[in-house]
Amino acid sequence: MRVAFVYRLYPTREQMRTIHFTLERCRLLYNRLLEERILAYKTEGKSLNYDQANTFNERKQHIPALKQVHSQVLQDVAKRLDKAFQAFFRRVKHGETPGFPRFKPQQQYDSFTYPQGGHAIKGNKVRLSKIGDVKIKLHRQPQGKIKTCTITVKNGKYYACFSFEVDPQQLPVSDEKVVLILACCILQLLQTAQRLRHQSNCEETKCRLKQLLTVCNTQETRFLIAERRLFTFWPNCMKRWRISIRIMHIRFPDNW
Repeated sequence: MRVAFVYRLYPTREQMRTIHFTLERCRLLYNRLLEERILAYKTEGKSLNYDQANTFNERKQHIPALKQVHSQVLQDVAKRLDKAFQAFFRRVKHGETPGFPRFKPQQQYDSFTYPQGGHAIKGNKVRLSKIGDVKIKLHRQPQGKIKTCTITVKNGKYYACFSFEVDPQQLPVSDEKVVLILACCILQLLQTAQRLRHQSNCEETKCRLKQLLTVCNTQETRFLIAERRLFTFWPNCMKRWRISIRIMHIRFPDNW
């Protein structure tokens, strides 16, 4: 069974530059591979696949910057694109909205993955190939064997998501209490059919979120300002949501 833990990273300035450099190289490679697939289908009528990864050694001769990125990270870029096309063909087959893979701008490409090696946890640091030893906050101890490591940048903060291979545990069967978490509201269904609804500022949050999503002025400067505010506002909503859950857990410890 796979489980994933997310840890906060605290890289140095030099490591930050290296992380962003790796992200940009991966993004440009993703867009280049997508362009090659489109051109190959339009000009020759053939579909490319994950075999594009076999050309990476040759690409490094023409693009020396690719040598500064771990080889398996580059291979994961080709795997991401291949998964996007597989999902596209699956949706077409089932008559759903196709959703053809798109070129990625900087705002939408915010992570890269070490699929197998190139990463290891050493004390309070994680060793990342081509980046160095990055300080990490281990708020929980790793479990099992590390399979993959994904580095993500969100709102100027850095995170490492590790997936572990662990043995599944059989939980005891209990039908006494059920807890349902719905968006920003908490609805508890107890054995006595009593309902407890958490009174939060859900309506205020939804109104503010709607204002940020609806940009009346289409000018580029106004859009970028609203986009930055949205990227800051949404994590704060999630933080308040998690705090609300903790408060309910403290107030009603026996009903969870």
